[in-house]
Amino acid sequence: MRVHRLINGFAFSILYAVLLVASLSDVRADSRYFDAAGGTLARGSISRCIYFFDQQDNVLWRTNLDGSERTALLTLDSNPWGVDLDPTEEKIYWTQSDKIVRANMDGTNVEVLWNPGFIGLKGMAVDVEEKKLYFFDQQDNVLWRTNLDGSERTTLLTLDSNPWSVDLDPTEEKIYWTQSDKIVRANMDGTNVEVLWNPGFIGLKGMALIPIPEPATLSLLVLGALAILCLKAL
Repeated sequence: MRVHRLINGFAFSILYAVLLVASLSDVRADSRYFDAAGGTLARGSISRCIYFFDQQDNVLWRTNLDGSERTALLTLDSNPWGVDLDPTEEKIYWTQSDKIVRANMDGTNVEVLWNPGFIGLKGMAVDVEEKKLYFFDQQDNVLWRTNLDGSERTTLLTLDSNPWSVDLDPTEEKIYWTQSDKIVRANMDGTNVEVLWNPGFIGLKGMALIPIPEPATLSLLVLGALAILCLKAL
């Protein structure tokens, strides 16, 4: 009987460990880096790599997470700014100063989704579940939302200072962004705008959220932990 309990306890311990690693992997896979100039560096959860731009030569780069094996995927025709990924469809989305663009994650099949005829596009965030893009234009300081193909463009908000970077919390249905003078969040439909920090100076850029595991995953972790405690009490 004791051996049987030990085996069951070991099995539950392995299950708990697997769930915990899977949960932490989900958090890391969805994390995003950002640079000091306000442009976003997107981290690929499938290929385990980082995507970023340089505005010296307008190049889209891809590297491993440790910065090794740098590859120039594309040379662009205007300044790039924000970038984000859709790992489900293996697509990369970005803003250039004058257009919204997407491509395969290897740099092939480049598509211009929107060319508005002015410059000042900034930021990029992909809502994979709802299949939406969020980005800004600094021409009119507008927060835009579109479908993944660039259709059905909607003006969510007109802002009172230059916006830069944007990120999403789909679980809480919130959007977060930096303006030059404040940190702001709102519902993903543009309602309930809240200024989180107004430091009294300008120059705020960059935005990255740390996602938490889905409630279902957390429930499994709690159940696993309770099962281990119960077995140890026997």
